[in-house]
Amino acid sequence: MKHQQIVTTLFCLACLLVMPLAAVAEAPSAEQVAEWDRRLEQAAARQAEAERLQGEAEAVYAAAYSDCLKKFLVNACREDARQVNLAVRRQSRTMISEARAEVRDVRKAQIAARQALPRATPPAVRAPAQ
Repeated sequence: MKHQQIVTTLFCLACLLVMPLAAVAEAPSAEQVAEWDRRLEQAAARQAEAERLQGEAEAVYAAAYSDCLKKFLVNACREDARQVNLAVRRQSRTMISEARAEVRDVRKAQIAARQALPRATPPAVRAPAQ
């Protein structure tokens, strides 16, 4: 019985110590929001650049593929063009993946900041007047 009282007392003290910390949490600063926006814009720019590279690689590959018909070793030429295309596509996929990871990191930080805010208690519901 004595043990339960000690545990209960310690739990209450711990709650009293943690409650002020929750009240200290505040909305993200303007600098933090600006940093998030900047990171999101950079990620979008990297993703757009990667998609542009993919489009260019496809156009170059299509042109090289048709130009290979004029060469003696047609299949070797086409394989070389395909390898170049694959290398550019791998690079662009890596860029897209990194941009998406950056967006995920920013969103996680935004969610963490939102969850750190103290929750407002809903207003008490009153019975309608008669």
